[in-house]
Amino acid sequence: MENLNLKCPECGADVIEKNNIFECQNHIYDFKTKTASGCSFVIFKQLLNKKISAKTLAKLLNNDVVQVNNFVNLKGKNFDAGIKLAKAPDENKYKIELVFSDIKKDDDKNLDEI
Repeated sequence: MENLNLKCPECGADVIEKNNIFECQNHIYDFKTKTASGCSFVIFKQLLNKKISAKTLAKLLNNDVVQVNNFVNLKGKNFDAGIKLAKAPDENKYKIELVFSDIKKDDDKNLDEI
């Protein structure tokens, strides 16, 4: 568990990195009952065929749209898209959305990790 010096957009607490997720330090998941409590901010590190880095998460938390090349869809075709952090309007959860317009070019993102 690593503190990334990033702040949760939901409650302002620190965001920490675990094996497969980034989460608010105030997020509590009970594996026995499979219920969550506390802050709801959790982002999975894997998006399609890409692994999201802490550096990219920092940009997303800054409301940036990050250009990503060579995503692979379910049919095995490559495509490029931007990603952004968004709060689901009908839920109290954050998610990463694909963006196909208004993408600003960043570093070359052809790697498996973004």
